[in-house]
Amino acid sequence: QNLTIPGGKLSLGQFDYQVRVPGEVDTVEKILDFVVNPGVAPPVYVRDVATVRFGVKDRETISRVNGRDGVILLVKKRTGENIISIADEVRATIDRLQPTFPAGTEVSIVGDQSEDIRFMVKDLENNIISGLILVVGVLFLFMGFVNALFVGIAIPFSMLLTFIVL
Repeated sequence: QNLTIPGGKLSLGQFDYQVRVPGEVDTVEKILDFVVNPGVAPPVYVRDVATVRFGVKDRETISRVNGRDGVILLVKKRTGENIISIADEVRATIDRLQPTFPAGTEVSIVGDQSEDIRFMVKDLENNIISGLILVVGVLFLFMGFVNALFVGIAIPFSMLLTFIVL
């Protein structure tokens, strides 16, 4: 796979060191020198059982966006993270890296769940504000200005206090 993989942790006194197993190669000759089965004598090398050439791996899947070939990058949030801030950071990263993309590259974001969440939060804010106005209006008609004012102030502060406790 031409990867450097983690090999564990080495503890020496008060220091812990991360161990890496380098598996990256830059020439075909290095791959030919890999031992396939080190448990036999003489050892069997890759050059003994295979032909190795430099190239690009064949496509296993095809991604299409709007009828044209594309590259799909899936960004998933971790549990407990804020999806809106993640979406904002992804957009900022795309904007920052856009000049480095090859000419003619189009970036389109599909399936952004943060847009739905933003819409729901905005809708919730509108419902809270309109509900508060209606409650204060009804109280003003039936109980007077001072009582309506106290209730109108108490409702948002009780919600704020509840969120602080939570």
